[in-house]
Amino acid sequence: MGRLQRLIRLCSEVVMEMLRLARVTPEDVVYDLGYLSPSVNARLRPKLESQLRPGARIVSHDFPIGDRAPARVVQFKGPERTHAVSLWIIPSR
Repeated sequence: MGRLQRLIRLCSEVVMEMLRLARVTPEDVVYDLGYLSPSVNARLRPKLESQLRPGARIVSHDFPIGDRAPARVVQFKGPERTHAVSLWIIPSR
């Protein structure tokens, strides 16, 4: 298994553990594995907040989603560097 596959597997395991701890199903989560840049994430956040139901989760790998602080951040060591997986929860309207 290559480095990228190991990293994706590890990141997915972290996300699934976060889901288990939060008692939500995968259907409640938008998982940004695409490494979207902070500026793209900031532009995307209003659309996510308006279209996702309150309580839905957004998970981002390494990059923030706008200026709102995440509800939780998990850091893990990959083969070459430390990564951060951040969790945001869509607020009530």
